Amino acid sequence: MSYKEKQILFFILLLFSISIKAERLYIVKKGDSLYSIAKKYRVSVADLLLVNKLSLDTVLKPGDKIKIPKRRKIKRYIVRRGDSLWKIAKRFGLTVEDLKRYNRICNSCRLKPGSILEIPQLPPYRLKKRYEGYRIKWKIKKSGKRVKGGVKHRVLRGQSLKVIARAYGVSVDKIKEANPGVKNYPRVGSWLFIPGVKKVRGVPTPVCPKPVKFRRVGKKEIIKVRLLNCFGRVRQSARRIISRLARDRRTHHYKLLHPRLFILLQKVADNWPGHIIEIVSGYRDPKPGHRSNHYVGRAIDFRVSGVPNEKLRDFLLQFKNVGVGYYPNSVFVHLDVRDKNAYWVDISKPGEPPHYVKNYPR
Repeated sequence: MSYKEKQILFFILLLFSISIKAERLYIVKKGDSLYSIAKKYRVSVADLLLVNKLSLDTVLKPGDKIKIPKRRKIKRYIVRRGDSLWKIAKRFGLTVEDLKRYNRICNSCRLKPGSILEIPQLPPYRLKKRYEGYRIKWKIKKSGKRVKGGVKHRVLRGQSLKVIARAYGVSVDKIKEANPGVKNYPRVGSWLFIPGVKKVRGVPTPVCPKPVKFRRVGKKEIIKVRLLNCFGRVRQSARRIISRLARDRRTHHYKLLHPRLFILLQKVADNWPGHIIEIVSGYRDPKPGHRSNHYVGRAIDFRVSGVPNEKLRDFLLQFKNVGVGYYPNSVFVHLDVRDKNAYWVDISKPGEPPHYVKNYPR
């Protein structure tokens, strides 16, 4: 065999091996599914559908031949019912604009279940470190009575239709059929008929955070407000009220404080129940040439009535991704939210320029 013939044979074998790697044939066996085949060959279900021109509704039969595609670096996602661009983008750490641009989706286009999206390999837009939230405690409470054909359940604060259905072992659709017009979050105090249930059962109920008392130092304003709802989320009405209370002392301008500040303040209130949180300073109007978290609504200077500032400082230092400032010769402790922990001590007195010290004894 000549040299040229050997070369041609080599290239033919090379192309054949590449084609085998690109698409292998698999004969479907009994009990196989698209998901099991994809898991076996470590490829995505979306790639299987594209190569074999199938849909999610396709039923595989024993003896069918399935092409196994080559593994790709590009991720693909199959749109399911209830999906939105925002949910998919959040799941993969992207922005909605990235998904639209990469998949050529127009602003007025709607996602159809079963369609396939390509997920670009871009750096995530969200912060690497996730802030801790407020952990809600749950209690099992009974609030129903037996009636003919089932149980009548009285809805308590924080109970959703899904939680009630799971506690009684019935489906949400069954409860909706028995109670026409009911919403996923029924009105507190309303009665729901649970059909086919023989006894009253306890339903998980969140222990809602208690209202917190606030006072502005130097003012006679005392406000009692519930910062978080029963699911641990910041109430926007409370956010506006406290942001106004923490307004600039001179100009009376205010800016909505960062939501995470309210979660941390709720934890402070839980640690010292019944005590008043006294706000010294919150938002401040920006000054040219100066930088401060007070200017962007990310900081607050405060104290807790009847609690030494040393104890308050030590408690705040347990939080992650916060800045804590301790002022031994002043009447407050500084707290701000940021990406990294920071701690400083300023021994200056009111009206004096800052005097920061290191290795201050705790």
